[in-house]
Amino acid sequence: MSDMNALLKAYWRIPVIAVLGGLIAFGGSFVSAEKYTSTTRVLIRGREATFLTTTGVDLSDQPGVIDASMAKSLAETQSGIVTSREVATIVVDKLDLDMPKESGGFFSSMVSGLGKAYKCTKSFVSHGFCKDPEPREGAIQAVQEGVSANQLGSTAGEASGQPAGFVMEVVGTGEDPEEARAVANATADALVSVSDQRFTEESSRNADNLAEQAQKAATEVTAANQAVTDFRLKNNMSAAERQEVAEASVASDSKTDVKDVAVELAGARSELAQLEQSIEAASQRQTSSQVIETGRSQNRIEDDSPNPVYNDLVAAREQLKGRIADLEAKSAKLAELPTGATDAQLSQDQTELLALQTAAAQAADNQAEVEKEYRAALLGGTRASSELTRVDTASLPTYPDEPKRILYLALGLLFGALAGGYLTWRRLPDPEMVGEAVAPFDELAEIDMSGGDPSADNGRVDLTSPPAAPNGNRHKVDARSGGVDG
Repeated sequence: MSDMNALLKAYWRIPVIAVLGGLIAFGGSFVSAEKYTSTTRVLIRGREATFLTTTGVDLSDQPGVIDASMAKSLAETQSGIVTSREVATIVVDKLDLDMPKESGGFFSSMVSGLGKAYKCTKSFVSHGFCKDPEPREGAIQAVQEGVSANQLGSTAGEASGQPAGFVMEVVGTGEDPEEARAVANATADALVSVSDQRFTEESSRNADNLAEQAQKAATEVTAANQAVTDFRLKNNMSAAERQEVAEASVASDSKTDVKDVAVELAGARSELAQLEQSIEAASQRQTSSQVIETGRSQNRIEDDSPNPVYNDLVAAREQLKGRIADLEAKSAKLAELPTGATDAQLSQDQTELLALQTAAAQAADNQAEVEKEYRAALLGGTRASSELTRVDTASLPTYPDEPKRILYLALGLLFGALAGGYLTWRRLPDPEMVGEAVAPFDELAEIDMSGGDPSADNGRVDLTSPPAAPNGNRHKVDARSGGVDG
């Protein structure tokens, strides 16, 4: 018990100052500005995404399978748009975040002042001066720093464990729960709006570009046909000569078609072989495991479902098989066509006329292709973009994310304990000084008081035993003052 009392008497400052430091730090956390976080979700429609084409058309006609890598690319691209200045400006203008806020009293003003002082001090240390941005610019920068977006997948969001997710979580922050929820909803709406606007602008720009190309192609077709007419009139080409040229043109086109179909068929068969290998390597089923904690219990959910990647590969294989069958049928029909006249049977004038007619036919094919794309662009520009869709609304947060009051408390306890330990160390006596103070009293254990009389017990006074009778030669010595009490 005495050891415990001695221990408490020597080290009481450490726990007392640690608790005091923790309380001070915990109370100081209420002076720091609070930050609330709210989230909402947006669905990314992979096949209707347009940003990869840069022509205002979606990816529905693009070859290949929309897999996990495509989902990640789409989510990361949209995440970059979320933190863009354009989205932040829309949010600020919609919520009037650049307007001065009403003061909440002395405590709120003190918190705001401390926050500004901290930012100014940080700016001064980093840049050598402190400068406040304009209210609108400051609000835009605050929104850009406070919003973010993440793909719901194996490493982010509440739905961790879902592979290849096309759902994106949008995060908004604010100084109070209402502002955080409003920022999250406004950011998601702004992201969808920016996507729609970008789709409209790209579609319009693509249509204008195709209109110019169509006009140019029409001019080229007119010029090519005029060249054919002028050449026939200049060389007085007869109907029989023109017929021979036409037969030679058909034969030449037939040979070209046979080569084109053969090349396309070989490519399709090679693609089919690659798909077969991918299907063999892919699993038909996918399993996932998710642990849900509710209070003190844990529930594990096992999911066994068809693999969407495998199903997409099988569907692509069946489509490719149908395409190969069509190419094989077309190749068989081309092989049955007569070869017709050859170039060696034509005169020089007929050969030149054939070249002019071939150029005119190519110009007409080019014009037809451009006009087809132009009509598709006009049709696509009239529909509303559905690349992104809101699938959730932000909820009102209950607790702030910052400041981390438990962290403030832990740091206060730590630094308080260190300060208490330092003060305790300063108060403890030096062992060497304690030894020097005890030594003189050991030397005074016996003092000669007899004046050299042998009968007086050698004149020795025993400090360790009680004093003798009053008539004796023993006297009481005050060890603290060095005096003798007669």
